[in-house]
Amino acid sequence: MESRQLISSTTSLPSTSINSTEKQSSHTNSSISTNKSSFVVLNNNTDRALTHDEKGTRAECYWAMATIHLGFSYASSKNIPELFTLMFPDSKIAADYAMKHRKLSYVISHGTGHFFIRELVKDVNKAPSYSLLFDETTIVGVRKQLDLHIRY
Repeated sequence: MESRQLISSTTSLPSTSINSTEKQSSHTNSSISTNKSSFVVLNNNTDRALTHDEKGTRAECYWAMATIHLGFSYASSKNIPELFTLMFPDSKIAADYAMKHRKLSYVISHGTGHFFIRELVKDVNKAPSYSLLFDETTIVGVRKQLDLHIRY
């Protein structure tokens, strides 16, 4: 697992594990934090301190993943920078947070899109067979669109 990796999950990681040979419990890696009510598992194992820009980017990624997971609309991010500044007046990260609906859309589609495409390709390649269906708009007045559907 890469450092600073955000994983969306509905399950929690156990805080102890049982060693079958010694029947003793031992703590798992303390750099991984979890909360039973949280959907985010963080790997905080870093070899260096994060810069202010990296912390800001991390906060924006957290909000993007929360928006996806909780089903918020992109418009819900309209006043979030101002809200975070009011909620956390002493935070420089909250003051510099600048993610509104257009940037949120970009981060979700271009930031996470590549990951999910790779996962889909891996999954399809494991299947014994698959069908690829496509539909392209041919109407001149409509924005060009190519729909792909993979059945496996």
